[in-house]
Amino acid sequence: EYMNFFKNNKRFTFALLLLLLGIIWQINYKYFSIGDIILNKLNLPIYSETTYGDHYTIYYSLIFYVLALIVSNKKDKKFYNLALNIILIILIILYIASIVNLL
Repeated sequence: EYMNFFKNNKRFTFALLLLLLGIIWQINYKYFSIGDIILNKLNLPIYSETTYGDHYTIYYSLIFYVLALIVSNKKDKKFYNLALNIILIILIILYIASIVNLL
């Protein structure tokens, strides 16, 4: 039943995939972050200063969240609202974490 749901709602499935990519991109576990590794390989800055300051990886992950919102189908209010709520929750968590310096 769940597989039929995802097959019938490809836009929603793709939006969820983008959300997961954004989460994976920004998670920092014991100083290991996939987003940091990719940014480093692309010679893009990770912090606003050399090794400290604003952690740009978090901001880059917002690209995934915005794309997920764009991809989700506005015509189907249920799925659009679910994607919007997930994005808002993640953004609130990011904001609180940045204040507390968890990320």
